[in-house]
Amino acid sequence: FPVTIQHQIKNMLNDVASFARTYDVAVFLVAHPKKMQEMKTGIYRVPNGYDVGDSSHWYNLADNGITVYRNFQTGQSEIHRWKVRFKHSGKVGTSYFKFQVDTGVFQSTEKVNDGSDTSKFVGQSYEKDFTALPNPF
Repeated sequence: FPVTIQHQIKNMLNDVASFARTYDVAVFLVAHPKKMQEMKTGIYRVPNGYDVGDSSHWYNLADNGITVYRNFQTGQSEIHRWKVRFKHSGKVGTSYFKFQVDTGVFQSTEKVNDGSDTSKFVGQSYEKDFTALPNPF
């Protein structure tokens, strides 16, 4: 039977995992998603391992999976941890960062409402009421 791209991806990921175990090293693979899905609101859905082209093995075989997502509505960068196989290496969740132009450093911050929480105004901080953010555009 013919070898498919999905089979080749699975074999490659298994080879990388075997290498990491053999040599006791961490391996980070950076993969870009296929075309991102735009929701009815005009916002793009945060991609995960199933959104990497050609194979669900990117999600299924990963020990840890993260997505770095730039939220243009809030001006924040979000780190979405969508898969954690081993509990000692972390937990699924999201962290929020704001880029500090003057220092060139990302600083951890609280989530800013992007409009999905209707009890808060768009741009309003979850922790501090009436927090004004500079326009990121």
